[in-house]
Amino acid sequence: MIKKCDSEQLIHYFPNADWDDLYWGFSNYSRQAYAGLAPLDAEDEIMLGLYFRQGGCLCEMGISWHLLRGRAVPQLEVFSEAWHLLKTPTFRAVLDQLTKEKESLATPAEVSALLIACGFTDQSNRPLTEVDPEHRADSLETSPASPARDKYIVLVTPTQAVSMIADLGNGQATENGDRSSQYFTIAKGYPHTGRTVSAALIENKHGLAADGGYYTLHIVDDVSGKPCELHHTDDLSEVSLVSLLKEILDGLENGGGPAMGEAPAVNGKFDMSRTLELTIRFDGDTIEVDVYEPESGEIAQLQHPYSPDEHPEFDKAIGDELYSWLNLWAEEKEEHDE
Repeated sequence: MIKKCDSEQLIHYFPNADWDDLYWGFSNYSRQAYAGLAPLDAEDEIMLGLYFRQGGCLCEMGISWHLLRGRAVPQLEVFSEAWHLLKTPTFRAVLDQLTKEKESLATPAEVSALLIACGFTDQSNRPLTEVDPEHRADSLETSPASPARDKYIVLVTPTQAVSMIADLGNGQATENGDRSSQYFTIAKGYPHTGRTVSAALIENKHGLAADGGYYTLHIVDDVSGKPCELHHTDDLSEVSLVSLLKEILDGLENGGGPAMGEAPAVNGKFDMSRTLELTIRFDGDTIEVDVYEPESGEIAQLQHPYSPDEHPEFDKAIGDELYSWLNLWAEEKEEHDE
């Protein structure tokens, strides 16, 4: 059964379709039993579309990979009866992710993981395991010394806030007796689609004046493994909650941090605010620090012997790394202001 928002988009073109019997599905040629036996005029291929549970399809399209200038480049091929699928919310979500990069060279494994995250059923004979790091798209590569970080696939729109308000009372009440909602999955990881980001809504009223209440969104991010976060509105209006959820979703789409150019001023006097993430490993003798810039995905790794007293080499290395980013951001800001 496909989502109602998809069937409502397609029912005019397929009035006799049994929407309860249809599902989004795909198959990847290289993971089929007949791979290498059946001829294919491409490096690899994924066929996707709407399929009947009893067999057959309503309409489908294909993504094939062809060698161009030594690189496997994906090509979307859409049969005429499947043109209408391009307008469905589900397929638009796929395209939104594929077109985030200036030049998307996503591999078949990466596209398979994306389709699964967007609700497609993988009908390939062999299951998808891990994205082969030797065949990742150039735009997703990171330092060989550090593992690639998951991207986020946003599954809802800001208006999901309205459903969360309606669900208040169905979650566990706070210690103060304030109502809360159940947890809603708002995003998934990519390529690790089993990792999710969930959000629950809390209605804060206890001990507050009649007009002093506000909403809190409790965010659990299993994709990055970050500690749980609390985000607050200024009041109990639907508009303020929709706006807050939009900021959170925009941040996830930007890699988990604030969107470029949208970071709020700090203490009202700074006109630039950016995010760097530090991961520190320590074995008693050696310190390793990963400096991760979420907007570009770049990671620098620093390694120094541990010294509990003076550590000028470590101080200089970490300072130089931070200032290199600061100088880059300052130059970008100057170009943007011009």
